[in-house]
Amino acid sequence: MRLPPVRAHDVQGQADRALPPRAGRRVERCPRNGNGRAALPERRRGEQRVTQDIGHAGVRDNPARRRFELEIDGQVVFADYDRSGTRLVIRHVEAPPALRGTGAAGALMRGVAEIARSEGCTIVPLCSYAGAWLRRHAEYHDLLA
Repeated sequence: MRLPPVRAHDVQGQADRALPPRAGRRVERCPRNGNGRAALPERRRGEQRVTQDIGHAGVRDNPARRRFELEIDGQVVFADYDRSGTRLVIRHVEAPPALRGTGAAGALMRGVAEIARSEGCTIVPLCSYAGAWLRRHAEYHDLLA
């Protein structure tokens, strides 16, 4: 079955132009936000964002597994790292599916940045999330290697 081409409005306000369908999938308008992208999932009842500023009090270093950990509601958010002198290389940040979108990974990154600052380390973010988080938070730009 062949899908009709997707229509996109021209930026200049001119007529719509036809775009080829992407990989045989139809791009539908999202009912929540009206664009061609899917909206973020609704929060489940009782689910809350991690909003308290924990500093680095809740973040613990697990040197045996070479990762920083933050436990929230019995689940662990973690950042794998390597140390090279005064450099802290963040290889990967991961949150369990139940904690994604709640700010848990951001709370972990804030704790990791505070620990790095207190130890006099610079951070090398190999993980795209860690790099984006550090770029978004100007107060930690001095820690970027």
